Amino acid sequence: MDNNVDNVYQQKGVRMWINAAAVAIAVFILLAYMATFILFSFNISFLAGLRSLIATILPFMILIYLRLFTNFLRRRKRIPLFNLYFVFTVWTIFLLEFAQSLYGQTFPIGELLFSITLAAASWRYSSQSVNTFLSCCYGIITGALTYVIFAGFPFVLQ
Repeated sequence: MDNNVDNVYQQKGVRMWINAAAVAIAVFILLAYMATFILFSFNISFLAGLRSLIATILPFMILIYLRLFTNFLRRRKRIPLFNLYFVFTVWTIFLLEFAQSLYGQTFPIGELLFSITLAAASWRYSSQSVNTFLSCCYGIITGALTYVIFAGFPFVLQ
């Protein structure tokens, strides 16, 4: 009996570390792209970099406002975990595919899209269970891995 309890705790511990690594990797992927876009924009000009930084912050400010001061995002609709995983996988593939063409635009669309992705995943964490956030993170990682398999490494790493 005591051995079974130890196995359960070991499995939960391993699962916790794997999930923590998945969150860290997913957030790193998105933050690395956002930082790259911002740094490239600052290389163009100070105002372009500032605009890029503001575009990165905007989705989080909207999310914070909607979460704290309105009831708009408080409705509890259960979205199946696989649906979140699938949507974030496809969306990440789309983002990485078009990341090179999104860079250097007059309007900082790349920064905005990567920031919206991170804000959407964060909102899923704050409004539902941890599993919804983990589904988003695993979807981001799966999308990035799928992109690397089929299209090679993104332009940021080359």
